[in-house]
Amino acid sequence: MFSKAFERIFKGRQPAYANNNTRESCVCGQIRRNIANNIFQVTNKETDLIYPKYYYKCRRCGSFSAVNIYFPQDKYEDNFQHLSVDDLKRRLAASRVEWLKSHAEIADDAIIFDLGAGEGAFAHALAEAFPRSQVYAVEADERIGGKFYGQDPRVTFVPGFIDAFLNKQDRPSADLIILTDVLEHLIWPEEVLDQIVTALSPRGLLYMTTPNARTFENDAPFPLPVRPSQVDWPHANRTCQHIFMIEPSLLSHLVSGRLDIVAETDEFETSIRRDSVYSTILGRKR
Repeated sequence: MFSKAFERIFKGRQPAYANNNTRESCVCGQIRRNIANNIFQVTNKETDLIYPKYYYKCRRCGSFSAVNIYFPQDKYEDNFQHLSVDDLKRRLAASRVEWLKSHAEIADDAIIFDLGAGEGAFAHALAEAFPRSQVYAVEADERIGGKFYGQDPRVTFVPGFIDAFLNKQDRPSADLIILTDVLEHLIWPEEVLDQIVTALSPRGLLYMTTPNARTFENDAPFPLPVRPSQVDWPHANRTCQHIFMIEPSLLSHLVSGRLDIVAETDEFETSIRRDSVYSTILGRKR
């Protein structure tokens, strides 16, 4: 149970740290204190479904977290009709395959989990690149299966949440796990990394990409510190999709504590996508 000081961060306003929030710390473990006095505005847009307008910046590690990191499923914006596999997604998927091949040996018959697979551009590119592989595309929105999957029998669409799939007793072990643009959406990213380690076969690989806190470095003059009286609290409390923007050295530490890092870069996906600064890490099970 949170203290009254935690629940009431600004008199007369809705608490930015909601009572039903289940996490009180940054990813580095530092308790999120004095939240109202440590808020940064990182975009001047009135509505942004990807980046929250207000972040709490951890004074110990430099990572950003959404002011309210409680994430009820029913607050997702319904943008299903706008989903598509465009040329950039196809080019990015092909580039990822080539990057993987250049940094690790992956068997043609590999078992692959694509966690948070979305429209499946990467899942299908992997199936094509490794012709005897079996790819499990795990995605919470089951509607995506009927729209984007079914053309390749070696790509199995699995509707449901990542942790539920990883905790299944009858799932196979994975030779390669894909976690692209997912970690930033998770309230407990460390727990999912632990589950991934358990799901990997001996010497199995994790390929992971996430936008990081350096995304904001070139967006001068943001992030700007803002006073509590300047915060649009209803907006700050509305669910936004990117919960954590982790500082790269912390992300590297989180992964290296669980896996041997084979390769890591902030340049690869950043140079292709150009909308954020992306950490890309390839780790191997010890």
